[in-house]
Amino acid sequence: MKLLMTKSLGVQIILLSLLLVVASTTCWFGVCELLMQWVNLSHGIGLILLIALVSITTAAVVLSIVRQKILMPMKVIEQYNRRQMTECTADDCVVMLIPEDRISLGEIGELMKSRNMMLRHLERTLRERQENYDKIKKLEKVKDDLSHMIIHDLKSPLSVALMTLDILQKKNNLPTVHKKLVHQALKGGQDMMRMIQNLLDISKLEEGKLELHTRPLAFDQFLESMTRSIRESNMLEERSLQFTNLAPGIPTMIDQDLMQRVLINLVGNAVKHTAANGSIEVRLEQEPNQGAVRITVVDNGSGIPKKYHQKIFEKFEQVNIKDQEAGSGLGLTFSKFAVEAHGGRIWVESEQGKGSAFFIELPLTLANNVKANKRLELGISSK
Repeated sequence: MKLLMTKSLGVQIILLSLLLVVASTTCWFGVCELLMQWVNLSHGIGLILLIALVSITTAAVVLSIVRQKILMPMKVIEQYNRRQMTECTADDCVVMLIPEDRISLGEIGELMKSRNMMLRHLERTLRERQENYDKIKKLEKVKDDLSHMIIHDLKSPLSVALMTLDILQKKNNLPTVHKKLVHQALKGGQDMMRMIQNLLDISKLEEGKLELHTRPLAFDQFLESMTRSIRESNMLEERSLQFTNLAPGIPTMIDQDLMQRVLINLVGNAVKHTAANGSIEVRLEQEPNQGAVRITVVDNGSGIPKKYHQKIFEKFEQVNIKDQEAGSGLGLTFSKFAVEAHGGRIWVESEQGKGSAFFIELPLTLANNVKANKRLELGISSK
C-alpha cells in the first residue's frame, strides 16, 4: 500500500512539474488555481518551493536568452555608434564597421550587416564628393589666378590711356566735338578702372585679405567734401546733388578710401537710374538708440523692382530695366563687402517709379575713443 502511495505521489510530482512549466506563463488562465486544488494540502510547502524553483529557473533561462540574443548585440551596435560619433571629425572621418566575428545571428545580425553596408555606401559617396570638391577648388583657383593676372595686366595700359585723355581734355585749343569725344572716352576708362579695382578688392574681401586702414575723422566733413568733389566732376551729368547734415560733428573711425568708393558707387548708381534734371540727396543722421550713424543716398529716379532688392548686392547681378544703362554688377557688391568690413550693414528701399533710397549704418565711434586715437597719432600722452 505504501509502495502504491509512493508511486502515486511520484506520478503526481512529475505531472505537477510538467504543469508548472505551463503554469509559469499561463497562470492567468486559472491553471495555478486548479493545481493547488489538485494537490493535497499536506504537500503545500513542498509545492510552493517547487513552484518558486521552476519559476526562477525559467526566468533565468529566458533572461539569458534575451541577453545573449538581443541585449549583447544591441550593446555592440551602441558601442560602435558611439565611437563613430566621438572619433569622427570634419577633417578626418573613418567609418567604424562592426567586425564579422561580433555580428550575431538572426534579425539583430541582419541589422548589424545593414548598418555596415550603409556606412560603406556613405563613405564611398563622401569620398567621391570630396574628390569632386577638390577638383572644383583647383579649377576655381586656376580661374581666379588667371583673372587676377589679366586684370593686373589691364591696369597699366589703362592708366596710361587715362593719363593721356586727361591731358587732352585740359587742352584749350581742342574743338568742341573733340572735347566731347575725349570726355566720353575718359569717363568710359574711369568706369573700367573702377570695375577693375572693385574686382580685385572683392576677391580680397571674400578671402579676408583686405586690411582696413582706419583713422578718426568727422564724418559730416568727410561727406560734405565728397559731395562737393562729385559736383565739381562730370559724374552727375545734369543732375543735382544735395548734402543734408542732420548729425554735425559726429566722430568715426573708417577707412577713408573704401568709404569714398562706396559713396561714389551709390551716387553713380543713382545717376544711372535718374533722368536728366533729376535730384540726388546724400543725408547724414545719427541713430541714438542703436549707437550708429546712418548715411542715406536718395534719388527720384525710376526705382528698383522689389524682386531685385537682395539680388543687386550679389556679384554680377544687374537690374534689367528698359531704356536704362546696365552696370557691371560689381559696384554694390563691393559696397556691401566694404560696409560689412566696417561692422555695418547696407540695404535698399525702393518702389518702381518712385525712386530709391540706399541706407548704410555704421557703428558709432565715441568721441572719447577718437580723441584718444588722435593723441596717439600725435604722440601726446593721455596722462
